[in-house]
Amino acid sequence: MRLGDTREEREAVVTVAGNDPAGDEAMSVQRDRLHLVREAASTIG
Repeated sequence: MRLGDTREEREAVVTVAGNDPAGDEAMSVQRDRLHLVREAASTIG
């Protein structure tokens, strides 16, 4: 069984990441990248 297979484990992972400034920064970077990808896709499409 992998980490995050159950709802409780996923919530625990999210909680831990939420208390980690480096994790918050990584999430922010991912959101920025996702926004750029969506913007590029809408421009192309």
